[in-house]
Amino acid sequence: MDERTRWLAGALTCASILGLSACDGETMMMTGDPPLAPRLDAVPPLTNASPIELAGEGEPGARLQVRGAEPALQETTVGADGRFRLDVTLVPDAENRLLVSQRAGELDSPTVTVDVVHDGTPPGAPALDPVTSPTRRATQRLRGSAEAGALVTVSGAAEPAETTVGADGRFELTLSLTASAENALEVVARDAAGNESGPARASITHDPSLAIEAPVLDDFPAFTRDNPIALTGTAEPGVTVDAVGGAADATATVAEDGTFTLNLGLRPNQRNTLTLFASDGIVISAAASAIIEHDDIAPEPPVLDPLPSPTGAEVVRLTGTTEPAAELEVTGGAAAASATADSAGAFAVDVTLRRDAENMISVVARDRTGNEGAPATVSITQDSTLEAPIFVDPVSSPTRMARIAIGGRATAGITISVSGGADPAGVETTAAGDGTWSVMIDLTANAANELVVTRPGSGVETVVVVVHDTIPPDPPTVNPIPTPTGATAIVVSGRAEPGATVSVSGGVATVVTSAAPDGRYSAGVTIAADATSTLSVIATDRAGNASSPRTVMVAHSSSVPEPPELDAPTPPDTRMPTHLVTGTARGDGVTVRVSGGAGAPVTAPAGSGGRFEIEVTLQANTENRLEVVAVTGVIESPAAIVTITHDDIAPEAPVSELLAVVRNSGGLINPCTGIGYRVGSVRGQMGAVEPLARVWVRNVARSVMTSTMADDVGAFTIPFESCAGEAIRVWAEDAAGNVGPVTQVNP
Repeated sequence: MDERTRWLAGALTCASILGLSACDGETMMMTGDPPLAPRLDAVPPLTNASPIELAGEGEPGARLQVRGAEPALQETTVGADGRFRLDVTLVPDAENRLLVSQRAGELDSPTVTVDVVHDGTPPGAPALDPVTSPTRRATQRLRGSAEAGALVTVSGAAEPAETTVGADGRFELTLSLTASAENALEVVARDAAGNESGPARASITHDPSLAIEAPVLDDFPAFTRDNPIALTGTAEPGVTVDAVGGAADATATVAEDGTFTLNLGLRPNQRNTLTLFASDGIVISAAASAIIEHDDIAPEPPVLDPLPSPTGAEVVRLTGTTEPAAELEVTGGAAAASATADSAGAFAVDVTLRRDAENMISVVARDRTGNEGAPATVSITQDSTLEAPIFVDPVSSPTRMARIAIGGRATAGITISVSGGADPAGVETTAAGDGTWSVMIDLTANAANELVVTRPGSGVETVVVVVHDTIPPDPPTVNPIPTPTGATAIVVSGRAEPGATVSVSGGVATVVTSAAPDGRYSAGVTIAADATSTLSVIATDRAGNASSPRTVMVAHSSSVPEPPELDAPTPPDTRMPTHLVTGTARGDGVTVRVSGGAGAPVTAPAGSGGRFEIEVTLQANTENRLEVVAVTGVIESPAAIVTITHDDIAPEAPVSELLAVVRNSGGLINPCTGIGYRVGSVRGQMGAVEPLARVWVRNVARSVMTSTMADDVGAFTIPFESCAGEAIRVWAEDAAGNVGPVTQVNP
């Protein structure tokens, strides 16, 4: 027994016998020592209760005091057995730091700190993903969202179930359903403090007599460069899931927990329309579908608009075009920068330059599947002794407006000149006292206007490119659509101006999509049942010019068999003499017939799951319209149409008179030869190459090669490096893969 314990025992004894507060002088001196800190039982760090009970051990008869809660001071007396209990009211929905001490006479013990978070706010009711009801499956996976970390409990099924919500706020669990009954589910979330949400409700009717349900896919990428990929999902345990429409068919057996994984190869660098069926060996389910576009081709180097060099600006706006929706990474300046191209491929990014230095700016495009292209480069010299260029606010381009406002900021009181539009003399204005300025300028009609903004005599320019466009696109072409048709979900496809917005109205709802860089578009449209729908297809270019409508009438009839579903109704141009038509036909004992090629119609029976593959000989060097019909007995479906162009004629050589090697300002030293060269571009005017062909450019001396796509009038611009006297070779490759002769440019 230590000295303090003996003292306490003695003090208690003499006090009880004599009724005194002390026994002698020595004891009186000992009472000057402060009491020890109280010892607390475990306290939960998070609670929804208030008050909470604090319990523990202290000095008998001492006053136990708690500060930091509500009210500011709460206290009790330690019992003769050395124990205490105190209900402490917490500050609601807050962090409570409790300071616990005990007082004997006028002396206080050291303080014990206890942190308790009070949370009395219940979480929101879980949000449930849609469930399948009725269902023939004895189990079903339930998914949804709730407060991260909460415990989700489900009642109302054959057995209760629970799981913990992930950090992303998502949860999923597998339920066992009561057979041949309605399962009225109540789903509740309880947070870490014990607060319970209101219930979310769902009803699932279990009916074993139903047909096999279509597989349900987990989330999958719409775009990917991976090949093969893993598709996961749920279906009835024990059935087989087949996926068709990729590079090869894939099959998986559903596990006991209702999950499956399909390892599926994709047709490379094209859109894969995948169809999935579940089967028990006798009965085939309805179809589930997934559209996944594979792309492992890197984007072309971005095309950069011209920028002045040298410049006094410390920040320049870099603009240009690249693959639509690509991410741009810009390096070589004082700091890295990034931007995202719009749906037509246009981008703008502000780049901070290193002061008084040559900035070799590199711009790399990364497409939505992660493929990274070769860089486009431009040299910009920053010279702080030069006057800072005039800042120009962003200007809408392309535009239908013949007269536009252009403005920005500059040094107050200076004269500002804007030239390069329709007026050869340009226009001038004076910056206001706050530095703002604005002028109206007429644009050259239907052309790219390089507007040069400068202070006269300064030699420092800001260049803004504004494209004027009042020419509406041609009406989109529409590939033939089977009519009458037994399907209410149809595909409207064809060609429109590259990058245009294509809208299809006249169905149940208007559908909007975009034309690809080669002009192809495809839109899924729902038409009214047992009625004739007049569909109107309109293309609107980036300037807002709308084409006249292309109309097509499609009749739906419930009594007409559905036409075959094609994997690729508009495949790319080909130089191969034959084409493999693939797809899926519905019904038992179906034969598929393809006509419209170079020979007689070709027929073949549909295989497992209705799949078919039929090779057709094409008519040479023309567009082939192939009609694909499903035949059951003497009944034929409407035709599904494949439109494919055969082309084995190589493009002509690029026209040398329409080609130019352009070198921008700003010099570098060729590390191989020590000779100075410029970073620039190779450009082709309208008609230089076959429209929409891929243009290849090669530097013979340094074996450097790159490519880009020509526009719809055969013009192109491609960033390229060359030394003085180095020969540049240019050739074209068409959409079918035919390569034309080479034209050599000797700059």
